Amino acid sequence: MSEDKHFCPNCGHEIKPGADFCPNCGHKLNSNSQPQQSASASSNKTVNPTPRRVKKPMSKKSKISYSVLLLIILILVGGYLWGNHYYSKEATASRIVNSIKDGNKKQVADDSSTTDPSYKITPDNMSALIKYFGKNKYKFASFENQLSDDDDNTSSSSNSLSNFELKQDGNAFLVFPRYKLSITPVYGQIDTNGKKLKVNIDGNKSKLAIDDDSSSKSRSSDDYDSVTGNVGPLTPGSHKITVIGTVNGKETHSTSDVDWITGKNNTLSTTLDSGVASKEDAKSTLSSVFSDVGSSSISSDNFVGDDSNAFYNDIDKMNTGWRKDKSIDYFSEDSCKVISVAPGKGNETKVVFDVKYILNQENGDKKTQTMEYSVILVPSKDSDSRNKKYLIKNEFAKRKVVSTKTDTSNHHSDDSSSSSSDNNDDNNNNSDSNSSSSSDSNNSNNNNDDSSNN
Repeated sequence: MSEDKHFCPNCGHEIKPGADFCPNCGHKLNSNSQPQQSASASSNKTVNPTPRRVKKPMSKKSKISYSVLLLIILILVGGYLWGNHYYSKEATASRIVNSIKDGNKKQVADDSSTTDPSYKITPDNMSALIKYFGKNKYKFASFENQLSDDDDNTSSSSNSLSNFELKQDGNAFLVFPRYKLSITPVYGQIDTNGKKLKVNIDGNKSKLAIDDDSSSKSRSSDDYDSVTGNVGPLTPGSHKITVIGTVNGKETHSTSDVDWITGKNNTLSTTLDSGVASKEDAKSTLSSVFSDVGSSSISSDNFVGDDSNAFYNDIDKMNTGWRKDKSIDYFSEDSCKVISVAPGKGNETKVVFDVKYILNQENGDKKTQTMEYSVILVPSKDSDSRNKKYLIKNEFAKRKVVSTKTDTSNHHSDDSSSSSSDNNDDNNNNSDSNSSSSSDSNNSNNNNDDSSNN
């Protein structure tokens, strides 16, 4: 007699008697759900029920794989939509305009490019552009309209903003057409003077390339009377340019604000003035003083303190003394020669110079006296770079006589002329006497002839 077999009521799998769970499907076996027994002995066939197919749950690894794939798809779709918008011409134009308004130098630089290999785009370089549009609102409005205009002719030479053009600059990620603000840099010329010239543009040292063909040097020094220097490339916009140089031995500088927005022929003209007089300036001032020597009075217009100036009183005293000297017929200043000029304190100029005087004596001698002076010149209140005027300060090194020469040739010539005249008079008298004697002799002979004839 065969043993009874037990089967799971859920899946039909054979189970052992007394089992609490089905080993195949895990179904819990309880008193209400007893395992099915085999058929009674009246039936000799064994019943084998077909097991029901069970759907297995998704594994954790599969879930992760599907999630990653979905995320990648979302990123690609989102990235394409973002890139297509971000790199579009309209979005780039809007971004540039807003960056300039906000003063975002880095963003402006990121959205800009150039075709000039000598020009480098950096955030600091964009300051000039932002500064220019910040103070020229109407120009900025034109710039904004130009970027949003699809017409490719906006960069024509007649346009005052022709150095800017929004155009395609390759592709971003090999997919998106990338637009950038193409900037053509500007160049300029600086007309100035002096030597050892340097230039500082927007706080940065810049090279000043001297154009020797357009420059000329002073006759009395190696300073340039006029010099043309080239600068660039620069970002179109507002720049602060400081020219530094040495004038008459003293370093000085001049600062100017310029708006160079387009072109290669921008020009800045500036004059360096150290306050130190040149040799020409010194000679002009001193010559006007000593030209009065020999006149009734010396003008005090060129002296600090006018007639209370010590140097003025010294010259005036000398002039008065010579006028009272009865041995001097007349006198004058013959020449004024500047020996040297050198920077003093502040805007002072130390000047050493010679003055040659001619004193014509009553006896006909001509006396030449050369004196050396040292004075200090300072700019007058109404002096400027175009009309320089200097005054002699109220202090000086005492004058000293360098040389004295007396020319007596005129006096001797007069004596010789007088002697020659006297000799001529004697000769004339002798001639007259001889003529008279001859005449008397002739008359006597004539009388004798008459007597003889009688």
